[in-house]
Amino acid sequence: MARRSVPKDTQGEVLAACRRRCAICFGLNRDTAIKTGQIAHLDRDAANPSLDNLVFLCLEHHDQFDSKTSQSKGLSSEEVRRFRQELIGTFEPWKRPATLAQVGAPAEGGSQPKRAAIREESAAEIFDNLGKLPQPYLFYESVKHLYLGRWTRESGWQVIVHSLPNARSGGGWSCMFSEVGSGHIVGVHTAQDLSALRLGDSVSVTGRISDVSPLKSVILDDAIVRGENVTLP
Repeated sequence: MARRSVPKDTQGEVLAACRRRCAICFGLNRDTAIKTGQIAHLDRDAANPSLDNLVFLCLEHHDQFDSKTSQSKGLSSEEVRRFRQELIGTFEPWKRPATLAQVGAPAEGGSQPKRAAIREESAAEIFDNLGKLPQPYLFYESVKHLYLGRWTRESGWQVIVHSLPNARSGGGWSCMFSEVGSGHIVGVHTAQDLSALRLGDSVSVTGRISDVSPLKSVILDDAIVRGENVTLP
């Protein structure tokens, strides 16, 4: 049959689904680098431009996949189709719709956007969300995309002092807390004086997320600590 061009809308769907990552690079080497490539036909039939039959491949792997030599080596359509699904699954967390808090909503009485905030209301909710990832190796990519540099919600996280605070050499204080309910560790860096805090004190914390560890800990920079033994800045 004659070759049929792939509609532009379909091309866009293929490229958006994989973020221009090669399915074979990912399937064989877990390579998630952006590549220059082309859209290939899984059944090697250029007359079939259906979305399910298309996959983005780097130039080298496209040539290999279309060659008879690659077929004799067992680089089958079914294998590449599986690689494609695994790759697309990598970017599933990226599809979560942004909220007004994440993209910046107008502040009351003005047009300036609020700082970007996460939707989760606790460290426990962050780890519940990350626990739904299809593969553990997606953890750091998802943390970078969803959380790093974003702020906790203004309501704050309820925590208790886990270890006594320390004055930082460059100024300010740091302290490790344990989240009420989950027990997850929440470390904070703040300009506030935390010297009056004692083990077991109950406070709330907000801040900008700078690290999320698979060991169930979160670090907050530019933190605000609210409690009886803490003076607000």
